[in-house]
Amino acid sequence: MASAKENNFNNLPKIIYIMGTARSGSTILEILLENGKYAFGAGEVIHIPRDAFLKNNKCSCCNNCHDCNIWGQIYKKFCLSENELTNWINIQKQIDSHFGEIKLLSGLISKQNIAKYKKLNLQLIKYIYQETGCSFLIDSSKYAGRAFAMDKIAPGHVFTICLTRSPAGLLHTFQKPNKSEQKPKKPISVLMYYIVSLSALKLASLTLKNRPLYMTYEELIKSPINSMEKIEKWYGLDLINTKIKIMQKGFFTAKHIVTGNRLRKQKKIQFKSSLGEYKLKGAEKRIVLSIMIFWKKILNF
Repeated sequence: MASAKENNFNNLPKIIYIMGTARSGSTILEILLENGKYAFGAGEVIHIPRDAFLKNNKCSCCNNCHDCNIWGQIYKKFCLSENELTNWINIQKQIDSHFGEIKLLSGLISKQNIAKYKKLNLQLIKYIYQETGCSFLIDSSKYAGRAFAMDKIAPGHVFTICLTRSPAGLLHTFQKPNKSEQKPKKPISVLMYYIVSLSALKLASLTLKNRPLYMTYEELIKSPINSMEKIEKWYGLDLINTKIKIMQKGFFTAKHIVTGNRLRKQKKIQFKSSLGEYKLKGAEKRIVLSIMIFWKKILNF
Protein backbone atom coordinates (compact mmCIF):
# COMPACT_ATOMS: atom_id res chain seq x y z
CA MET A 1 0.00 0.00 0.00
CA ALA A 2 1.07 3.61 -0.51
CA SER A 3 2.62 5.34 2.48
CA ALA A 4 0.92 8.15 4.39
CA LYS A 5 3.28 10.58 2.68
CA GLU A 6 2.16 9.36 -0.76
CA ASN A 7 -1.46 9.75 0.31
CA ASN A 8 -0.98 13.41 1.28
CA PHE A 9 -2.67 15.43 -1.48
CA ASN A 10 -2.46 18.82 0.24
CA ASN A 11 0.35 19.95 -2.07
CA LEU A 12 -0.63 18.01 -5.18
CA PRO A 13 -2.87 19.03 -8.09
CA LYS A 14 -6.60 18.63 -8.36
CA ILE A 15 -7.38 15.93 -10.91
CA ILE A 16 -9.97 16.96 -13.50
CA TYR A 17 -10.99 13.67 -15.01
CA ILE A 18 -12.84 13.60 -18.34
CA MET A 19 -14.89 10.43 -18.60
CA GLY A 20 -17.29 9.65 -21.42
CA THR A 21 -17.82 7.92 -24.71
CA ALA A 22 -15.27 7.83 -27.51
CA ARG A 23 -15.46 10.56 -30.17
CA SER A 24 -17.24 12.94 -27.83
CA GLY A 25 -14.66 15.72 -27.84
CA SER A 26 -12.46 14.70 -24.89
CA THR A 27 -9.23 15.72 -26.65
CA ILE A 28 -10.43 19.19 -27.69
CA LEU A 29 -11.89 19.74 -24.22
CA GLU A 30 -8.57 18.78 -22.66
CA ILE A 31 -6.69 21.19 -24.96
CA LEU A 32 -9.06 23.99 -23.92
CA LEU A 33 -8.62 23.17 -20.22
CA GLU A 34 -4.85 22.82 -20.29
CA ASN A 35 -4.65 26.40 -21.52
CA GLY A 36 -6.13 27.43 -18.18
CA LYS A 37 -3.93 28.88 -15.43
CA TYR A 38 -1.65 26.35 -13.73
CA ALA A 39 -3.17 23.43 -15.64
CA PHE A 40 -1.33 20.51 -17.26
CA GLY A 41 -2.96 18.26 -19.85
CA ALA A 42 -1.59 14.73 -19.50
CA GLY A 43 -3.79 13.15 -22.19
CA GLU A 44 -5.20 9.69 -21.55
CA VAL A 45 -3.21 8.90 -18.41
CA ILE A 46 -4.38 5.29 -18.49
CA HIS A 47 -2.09 4.79 -21.51
CA ILE A 48 1.01 6.63 -20.23
CA PRO A 49 2.74 3.39 -19.07
CA ARG A 50 2.17 1.82 -22.51
CA ASP A 51 2.51 4.70 -24.98
CA ALA A 52 4.96 7.01 -23.21
CA PHE A 53 7.14 4.64 -21.20
CA LEU A 54 7.06 1.26 -22.98
CA LYS A 55 6.49 2.21 -26.64
CA ASN A 56 8.22 5.62 -26.45
CA ASN A 57 5.61 7.16 -28.78
CA LYS A 58 5.74 10.79 -29.85
CA CYS A 59 4.47 13.43 -27.47
CA SER A 60 2.51 16.34 -28.93
CA CYS A 61 5.63 18.44 -28.26
CA CYS A 62 7.09 16.51 -31.28
CA ASN A 63 9.70 14.62 -29.23
CA ASN A 64 9.62 10.93 -28.46
CA CYS A 65 8.44 10.57 -24.88
CA HIS A 66 11.81 9.44 -23.53
CA ASP A 67 13.29 12.70 -24.90
CA CYS A 68 10.37 14.90 -23.82
CA ASN A 69 11.32 17.35 -21.04
CA ILE A 70 8.26 16.21 -19.06
CA TRP A 71 7.62 12.53 -19.81
CA GLY A 72 11.32 11.73 -20.23
CA GLN A 73 12.07 12.97 -16.72
CA ILE A 74 9.11 11.08 -15.26
CA TYR A 75 10.17 7.90 -17.10
CA LYS A 76 13.63 8.16 -15.54
CA LYS A 77 12.17 8.65 -12.06
CA PHE A 78 10.14 5.44 -12.33
CA CYS A 79 13.11 3.40 -13.58
CA LEU A 80 10.88 0.38 -14.32
CA SER A 81 11.88 -2.65 -16.38
CA GLU A 82 9.93 -3.78 -19.45
CA ASN A 83 8.33 -6.57 -17.40
CA GLU A 84 7.33 -4.16 -14.64
CA LEU A 85 5.79 -1.77 -17.17
CA THR A 86 3.91 -4.63 -18.83
CA ASN A 87 2.56 -5.71 -15.45
CA TRP A 88 1.42 -2.13 -14.73
CA ILE A 89 -0.31 -1.96 -18.12
CA ASN A 90 -2.17 -5.22 -17.45
CA ILE A 91 -3.32 -4.00 -14.04
CA GLN A 92 -4.58 -0.77 -15.62
CA LYS A 93 -6.59 -2.81 -18.15
CA GLN A 94 -8.25 -4.75 -15.34
CA ILE A 95 -9.15 -1.82 -13.12
CA ASP A 96 -9.69 1.04 -15.59
CA SER A 97 -12.07 -0.83 -17.90
CA HIS A 98 -15.74 0.10 -18.46
CA PHE A 99 -16.88 -2.01 -15.52
CA GLY A 100 -13.68 -1.96 -13.46
CA GLU A 101 -15.81 -0.65 -10.63
CA ILE A 102 -17.78 -3.91 -10.48
CA LYS A 103 -14.55 -5.92 -10.53
CA LEU A 104 -13.20 -3.90 -7.61
CA LEU A 105 -16.38 -4.07 -5.55
CA SER A 106 -16.86 -7.80 -6.16
CA GLY A 107 -13.31 -8.73 -5.19
CA LEU A 108 -12.25 -9.90 -8.67
CA ILE A 109 -9.05 -7.85 -8.48
CA SER A 110 -6.36 -9.15 -6.12
CA LYS A 111 -5.31 -6.99 -3.17
CA GLN A 112 -1.75 -7.11 -4.49
CA ASN A 113 -2.80 -5.63 -7.85
CA ILE A 114 -4.95 -2.98 -6.17
CA ALA A 115 -1.97 -1.97 -4.02
CA LYS A 116 0.29 -1.76 -7.09
CA TYR A 117 -2.31 0.28 -8.96
CA LYS A 118 -2.57 2.70 -6.07
CA LYS A 119 1.19 3.05 -5.54
CA LEU A 120 2.04 3.53 -9.24
CA ASN A 121 -0.77 5.99 -10.01
CA LEU A 122 -0.06 8.09 -6.94
CA GLN A 123 3.62 8.14 -7.90
CA LEU A 124 2.69 9.22 -11.43
CA ILE A 125 0.59 12.11 -10.12
CA LYS A 126 3.38 13.12 -7.73
CA TYR A 127 6.01 13.06 -10.49
CA ILE A 128 3.81 15.08 -12.87
CA TYR A 129 3.39 17.66 -10.13
CA GLN A 130 7.13 17.77 -9.48
CA GLU A 131 7.93 18.30 -13.16
CA THR A 132 5.16 20.81 -13.98
CA GLY A 133 4.15 22.49 -10.73
CA CYS A 134 0.54 22.35 -11.96
CA SER A 135 -2.44 23.03 -9.71
CA PHE A 136 -4.81 21.15 -12.06
CA LEU A 137 -4.02 17.85 -13.78
CA ILE A 138 -6.27 17.05 -16.76
CA ASP A 139 -6.78 13.33 -17.43
CA SER A 140 -8.92 12.48 -20.48
CA SER A 141 -8.81 8.68 -20.14
CA LYS A 142 -12.61 8.48 -20.58
CA TYR A 143 -13.13 5.10 -18.87
CA ALA A 144 -15.71 5.09 -16.07
CA GLY A 145 -13.74 2.45 -14.19
CA ARG A 146 -10.78 4.79 -13.86
CA ALA A 147 -12.97 7.58 -12.52
CA PHE A 148 -14.15 5.25 -9.72
CA ALA A 149 -10.68 3.83 -9.01
CA MET A 150 -8.95 7.21 -8.90
CA ASP A 151 -11.70 8.56 -6.66
CA LYS A 152 -10.89 5.74 -4.24
CA ILE A 153 -7.11 6.23 -4.18
CA ALA A 154 -7.30 10.04 -4.08
CA PRO A 155 -10.53 10.64 -2.14
CA GLY A 156 -12.03 14.09 -2.48
CA HIS A 157 -9.39 15.10 -4.98
CA VAL A 158 -10.88 13.85 -8.26
CA PHE A 159 -13.34 16.16 -10.07
CA THR A 160 -15.12 14.55 -12.99
CA ILE A 161 -16.60 15.90 -16.20
CA CYS A 162 -18.96 13.39 -17.81
CA LEU A 163 -18.75 14.16 -21.53
CA THR A 164 -21.14 12.41 -23.92
CA ARG A 165 -22.41 12.86 -27.45
CA SER A 166 -25.96 12.61 -28.76
CA PRO A 167 -26.92 9.14 -30.10
CA ALA A 168 -27.25 10.57 -33.63
CA GLY A 169 -23.88 12.29 -33.36
CA LEU A 170 -22.14 9.19 -32.05
CA LEU A 171 -23.68 6.95 -34.70
CA HIS A 172 -22.71 9.46 -37.38
CA THR A 173 -19.09 9.94 -36.28
CA PHE A 174 -18.42 6.21 -35.94
CA GLN A 175 -19.23 5.81 -39.64
CA LYS A 176 -16.36 8.09 -40.63
CA PRO A 177 -13.14 6.47 -41.87
CA ASN A 178 -10.38 7.16 -39.36
CA LYS A 179 -7.53 4.73 -40.03
CA SER A 180 -4.98 6.54 -37.86
CA GLU A 181 -7.10 6.32 -34.71
CA GLN A 182 -10.29 4.37 -34.03
CA LYS A 183 -11.70 2.31 -36.90
CA PRO A 184 -15.30 2.83 -38.09
CA LYS A 185 -17.97 0.73 -36.38
CA LYS A 186 -21.04 -0.93 -37.84
CA PRO A 187 -24.35 0.41 -36.46
CA ILE A 188 -24.96 -2.70 -34.32
CA SER A 189 -21.42 -2.40 -32.88
CA VAL A 190 -22.07 1.27 -32.05
CA LEU A 191 -25.27 0.22 -30.27
CA MET A 192 -23.50 -2.38 -28.13
CA TYR A 193 -20.68 0.05 -27.33
CA TYR A 194 -23.20 2.76 -26.39
CA ILE A 195 -25.19 0.50 -24.07
CA VAL A 196 -22.06 -0.72 -22.27
CA SER A 197 -20.26 2.63 -21.99
CA LEU A 198 -23.33 4.66 -21.00
CA SER A 199 -24.28 2.09 -18.35
CA ALA A 200 -20.74 2.22 -16.93
CA LEU A 201 -20.82 6.02 -16.90
CA LYS A 202 -24.13 6.02 -15.04
CA LEU A 203 -22.84 3.55 -12.45
CA ALA A 204 -19.68 5.57 -11.84
CA SER A 205 -21.61 8.84 -11.67
CA LEU A 206 -23.78 7.49 -8.85
CA THR A 207 -20.81 6.41 -6.73
CA LEU A 208 -18.30 9.25 -7.12
CA LYS A 209 -17.75 11.39 -4.01
CA ASN A 210 -17.78 14.63 -6.00
CA ARG A 211 -20.82 14.87 -8.26
CA PRO A 212 -19.81 14.96 -11.95
CA LEU A 213 -20.40 17.94 -14.20
CA TYR A 214 -22.46 16.68 -17.15
CA MET A 215 -21.66 18.08 -20.56
CA THR A 216 -22.37 17.09 -24.15
CA TYR A 217 -20.21 17.43 -27.24
CA GLU A 218 -22.97 19.45 -28.89
CA GLU A 219 -23.12 21.85 -25.92
CA LEU A 220 -19.33 22.28 -25.97
CA ILE A 221 -19.24 23.04 -29.71
CA LYS A 222 -22.27 25.34 -29.81
CA SER A 223 -21.59 27.25 -26.58
CA PRO A 224 -17.88 26.94 -25.72
CA ILE A 225 -17.75 30.07 -23.53
CA ASN A 226 -20.72 28.93 -21.45
CA SER A 227 -19.09 25.49 -21.14
CA MET A 228 -15.83 27.02 -19.91
CA GLU A 229 -17.68 29.17 -17.39
CA LYS A 230 -19.48 26.12 -16.02
CA ILE A 231 -16.13 24.40 -15.49
CA GLU A 232 -14.66 27.52 -13.89
CA LYS A 233 -17.55 27.69 -11.44
CA TRP A 234 -17.53 23.95 -10.76
CA TYR A 235 -13.80 23.42 -10.26
CA GLY A 236 -12.17 26.82 -9.73
CA LEU A 237 -9.92 26.52 -12.80
CA ASP A 238 -9.21 29.98 -14.28
CA LEU A 239 -10.00 29.75 -18.01
CA ILE A 240 -9.86 33.42 -18.95
CA ASN A 241 -7.03 32.86 -21.47
CA THR A 242 -8.96 30.00 -23.06
CA LYS A 243 -12.10 32.11 -23.40
CA ILE A 244 -10.18 35.00 -24.96
CA LYS A 245 -8.59 32.69 -27.53
CA ILE A 246 -11.98 31.21 -28.44
CA MET A 247 -13.56 34.66 -28.85
CA GLN A 248 -10.61 35.98 -30.89
CA LYS A 249 -10.46 32.79 -32.98
CA GLY A 250 -6.90 32.28 -31.84
CA PHE A 251 -4.85 29.10 -32.01
CA PHE A 252 -4.31 26.49 -29.33
CA THR A 253 -1.51 23.96 -29.04
CA ALA A 254 -1.48 20.48 -27.51
CA LYS A 255 1.54 20.74 -25.22
CA HIS A 256 2.38 17.28 -23.86
CA ILE A 257 -0.49 14.99 -24.80
CA VAL A 258 0.66 11.46 -25.64
CA THR A 259 -2.57 9.57 -26.30
CA GLY A 260 -5.71 11.11 -27.78
CA ASN A 261 -7.17 11.65 -31.24
CA ARG A 262 -5.26 13.02 -34.25
CA LEU A 263 -6.02 16.59 -33.17
CA ARG A 264 -3.12 16.48 -30.71
CA LYS A 265 -0.67 16.11 -33.62
CA GLN A 266 -1.58 19.48 -35.15
CA LYS A 267 0.80 22.36 -34.40
CA LYS A 268 -2.00 24.93 -34.47
CA ILE A 269 -5.54 24.13 -33.37
CA GLN A 270 -8.38 26.58 -33.91
CA PHE A 271 -11.63 25.95 -32.08
CA LYS A 272 -14.60 25.92 -34.46
CA SER A 273 -18.06 26.40 -33.00
CA SER A 274 -19.93 25.03 -36.00
CA LEU A 275 -21.73 21.73 -35.71
CA GLY A 276 -22.13 19.62 -38.86
CA GLU A 277 -25.35 17.90 -39.86
CA TYR A 278 -25.81 14.31 -38.77
CA LYS A 279 -26.82 12.28 -41.83
CA LEU A 280 -28.17 8.83 -41.03
CA LYS A 281 -29.63 6.87 -43.90
CA GLY A 282 -30.99 3.33 -43.94
CA ALA A 283 -33.42 1.28 -41.87
CA GLU A 284 -30.69 -0.34 -39.74
CA LYS A 285 -29.31 3.02 -38.59
CA ARG A 286 -32.77 4.36 -37.79
CA ILE A 287 -33.60 1.31 -35.68
CA VAL A 288 -30.26 1.47 -33.87
CA LEU A 289 -30.74 5.19 -33.25
CA SER A 290 -34.20 4.57 -31.74
CA ILE A 291 -32.78 1.98 -29.33
CA MET A 292 -29.90 4.29 -28.35
CA ILE A 293 -32.32 7.14 -27.60
CA PHE A 294 -34.50 4.74 -25.58
CA TRP A 295 -31.49 3.54 -23.54
CA LYS A 296 -30.41 7.13 -22.88
CA LYS A 297 -33.89 7.91 -21.50
CA ILE A 298 -33.87 4.80 -19.29
CA LEU A 299 -30.57 5.87 -17.73
CA ASN A 300 -31.78 9.47 -17.46
CA PHE A 301 -28.71 10.86 -19.21
